[in-house]
Amino acid sequence: MARTRTTLKALEQLLRGFSSPAVAYSGGLDSRLLAHIAGRAGLHPLLVHASGPHLTPAETKAVTAELTAPHVNAVIVTVDPLQVEQIARNGHDRCYHCKKYIYGALLDACSGRPLCDGTNASDTREYRPGQKALQECGIRSPYMELGIGKNDIRALAQYTGLARADQPARPCLLTRFAYGVRPRRHMLRRLGAAEDALAALGLREFRLRITSADGPPQLHISSAEHKRFGAQMKTVRTVLEEQGFTECTISAGQQLSGHYDRAAGLVPRRC
Repeated sequence: MARTRTTLKALEQLLRGFSSPAVAYSGGLDSRLLAHIAGRAGLHPLLVHASGPHLTPAETKAVTAELTAPHVNAVIVTVDPLQVEQIARNGHDRCYHCKKYIYGALLDACSGRPLCDGTNASDTREYRPGQKALQECGIRSPYMELGIGKNDIRALAQYTGLARADQPARPCLLTRFAYGVRPRRHMLRRLGAAEDALAALGLREFRLRITSADGPPQLHISSAEHKRFGAQMKTVRTVLEEQGFTECTISAGQQLSGHYDRAAGLVPRRC
């Protein structure tokens, strides 16, 4: 508890140094907490959100409701990452180009305010090509600057009374496609709808993955989630079939954050 109070004080102090910050608001726990703490510090941050096909319908609906609520200072920018060829071809540098494109659009909406994002210290443990783009765009990452990791963020969310402090991560849908497999719009829509249906069923730690252009998708569930939900796997299969994924394979294991590319030795995380 003492560590959490100290961390909170340091974060509030850092944010006050920005005077009038903007927060890149995805609707995930990291950005929600950053906006929440900036508000607690009396800063009235501008929340800027990039809406597009990289998000599921339920995510888009939820974040739109949050940002259009009364007394919320927010701007929603519509983006289409697939119109950028360096992103659409889905190479190993996809997240660099995606960050560059999306954060460029967010910066245009900030009216000169310094823009902060929710990148945290735990992200340095994984392959993150988008980090270079953030640095080039001049984005500040308060969690990273203070060495605040994911466990700290969850502790801060609980300590400050943030709603849904246990919110599971839902990385960008583009990360569901193995490198070299071009994300098609119709498949993004199907993936988004299927993941929303699985989340509505109660699954929390899972990813639907497309490993080849013509092969069946794979549902990967964390080991802990599989143990918790194992008795309902038949229902999971039914939901997948209802969403058109009749040949989907299901596996369980520890790794959820991205696709392994064993040839390159890379484990990408979210964009």
